Amino acid sequence: MYVLGTAGHVDHGKSELVQALTGIHPDRLPEEKKRGMTIDLGFAWIDLPQSGTVGIVDVPGHIDFIDNMLSGVGMIDAVMIVIAADEGVMPQTQEHLDILDLLAIKQAVAVITKCDLVDQPEWLDLVESDVRNLLKPTRFREAPVIRTSAVISSGIEELRRSLDDLLKDTHPKRDVGKPRLHLDRIFTLKGFGTIVTGTLLDGKLIQGCEVAIAPSGLSGRIRAMQSHHKDIEVAHPGTRVAVNLSGVEKESLQRGDTLILPGSYTPTTQLDAQINLLARAGRSINHNQTLKLFLGSSQRLARVRVLGAEEIPAGSSGWAQLELDKPLIAIRRDRFILRQASPARTIAGGVVINPHPLRKHRRYNQQVLSSLQRYAGNNEEVVLEILDQHHAASMSLLIEQASLSEEVVREIIESLTESGSVRTLMVDKGPDAETLFVSQKQQAAFSREMKDMLSAYHAKYPLRNGMPLHELQGRLSLNPAVFRRILPFLLEGDGFEAEDDLIRLQKHAPRLSKAQKKAFDALLARFDKSPATPPSVRACLEDVSDELLQYAIQERIVTQVSQDVVFLSETYNQFYDWVRKKLEKDGELEVTEFRDQFGSTRKYSIAFLEHLNQAGLTRFVADRHIANRPLHEWPLPSET
Repeated sequence: MYVLGTAGHVDHGKSELVQALTGIHPDRLPEEKKRGMTIDLGFAWIDLPQSGTVGIVDVPGHIDFIDNMLSGVGMIDAVMIVIAADEGVMPQTQEHLDILDLLAIKQAVAVITKCDLVDQPEWLDLVESDVRNLLKPTRFREAPVIRTSAVISSGIEELRRSLDDLLKDTHPKRDVGKPRLHLDRIFTLKGFGTIVTGTLLDGKLIQGCEVAIAPSGLSGRIRAMQSHHKDIEVAHPGTRVAVNLSGVEKESLQRGDTLILPGSYTPTTQLDAQINLLARAGRSINHNQTLKLFLGSSQRLARVRVLGAEEIPAGSSGWAQLELDKPLIAIRRDRFILRQASPARTIAGGVVINPHPLRKHRRYNQQVLSSLQRYAGNNEEVVLEILDQHHAASMSLLIEQASLSEEVVREIIESLTESGSVRTLMVDKGPDAETLFVSQKQQAAFSREMKDMLSAYHAKYPLRNGMPLHELQGRLSLNPAVFRRILPFLLEGDGFEAEDDLIRLQKHAPRLSKAQKKAFDALLARFDKSPATPPSVRACLEDVSDELLQYAIQERIVTQVSQDVVFLSETYNQFYDWVRKKLEKDGELEVTEFRDQFGSTRKYSIAFLEHLNQAGLTRFVADRHIANRPLHEWPLPSET
């Protein structure tokens, strides 16, 4: 399935050429027929022996309608560059050629029209020479040049054969299972309702399927489809297709909208891109300059944030982040055109590198520039860069971000997994498990980051055994489920130890300074003096730092039973053993019995016994504490 376009100056006979080739005049608007000038996109088709049915998009040549031209030319496979014999190369010929070159249209035939109006063969030779000189610096330097006349049908058969030969060697549009139709025409027909047309990209559309309109989010269903006035049930990539929609009103649609499958694409207002500025632009693109962007059939205002430089000079290329005034659908490797508003002219084009950057980039960050370079690389580099950008990515995210088919992405992941460049994580998500992938590079980056974080943490809190895992997860900005699955891989490297809910560097061990040891010994002496009524937490913090008290707790020198009560762990163990034996003998105990046994006070007695309640070992019933679990199941005191 191929689509052929026209390009060239106004009144050079593009529409008449299309009619001579196809028998269909592409002008459809009454104003066009009255004025004899194309002002909007026109459509026709031609059947070729080798290439089959080929759609044709005829574009306006007048400078006032260049925006309409750009809405149709971006999705063509090949082009007829039309130059009238009686006028030769004109300004719009050059601008259209610039646009085709910037959009990387690879196949072209140059057509000299209106040859019947020229009597001198020398003049035609001169025009053809000018045309070849025009094409020489472009990708169309090898394009055939054919002389024609639509009036007397001269050269039409030769042109038809040339187009067939050209298209049979053209790669068909790819199918990645995610169709998108950039709408270039919207209308209604009595008895049918809303109809939209465009060139289908990246996947099939099937009659009866549910669809969505982006960026508005409207939903509808495909009632029927036609291609070249023939009813079809399945539309393939590269097809010019008319879609009859149910559930969507014409007034809610506009050129530049995109028809997609629900949930298959996400609109964006930010694009990372590589921009190519024409040498004849005559001036640079400056940082924060606003230009008109044309992508697909859409038109947006784009603020150009130049990255890695102050400007993009004429005749060169550069990196940029484009900030759009309204969202659109774009994917990696989409081509676009940039025009300045005044004076209105095409100055640049470019290619989308990343349609969904995670953030606004710092302009001179080398890591950002390296990332863009990888996004512009081969498919394997792109998949690795997406993994690094997102820390861990699912298959569906990789497919969307890389703009590749599921089959291709799976092959890349399998290859990278076999080479050790990628690890697979199974992450619980509700009742199902989600498969995520993480790159070895990102894993190594996490490991380096962990070492730096733990080194700083140990320096700040030298008496702590380690950093709580939940704190490390938050600092690494990882989803808890992802962190839980990736942690074993991170611990494979030398230098880490995990214990309970703490993680530390292997070389770390809490150590008291001389001053700390002196203060600590003085505190322990106070505990030894009155073990059943020790100093409260508040009183302890008057003598030692919170860090030192937490050290005593983590080393199990003291045991905290409430917000303000701690006991020496030796004393705590005595209390614990006595309560257990008391319950084994009598089945119950009162607060006063505990108080009198150890010479404590009601405050400390209640604090300890409520601590056992909270641990689920006892419960309080009718002013007494009784066992809540069989006594033989009670854990060791240090485990409560």
